[in-house]
Amino acid sequence: MQLSMFQSDFGIVANFFVQKRKKSDYVPDDKRVIRHVDQVLKLLSVMSGDDRYEKILQKGETVKNMCDVAERLEQKGIQQGIQQGLQQGIQQGITQGKLEKSISVFKNMIQRDYSIEDAQAISELTDAQVADIMRSLEK
Repeated sequence: MQLSMFQSDFGIVANFFVQKRKKSDYVPDDKRVIRHVDQVLKLLSVMSGDDRYEKILQKGETVKNMCDVAERLEQKGIQQGIQQGLQQGIQQGITQGKLEKSISVFKNMIQRDYSIEDAQAISELTDAQVADIMRSLEK
């Protein structure tokens, strides 16, 4: 296909899809200025089935060429990754905090002469966790 015959914004879009077909992980590197940004991003969204192109418009971000488009998508991906990482970190912290509290409850009950079985039932620790705690208390 002779992409050079397309001089309008369609040439930018056609180049994008040709490159994407050749290399699925293609990152847009076309520096030609997009004259009709709104229409190009909507077309890319419809043709690719990827609504991230239209979301760039909704955020009112400035886009001049396909490199800008790629940068905005990359930044969005980075932000999503950061948010997911934070959520996972928070969840892990909560889980760790609950475990530490259960261990503390278990140890306090043992020190107050509760049976291991009662302390385990109330603290909801596993047999393996109780065994580890009991080994550490014997030292």
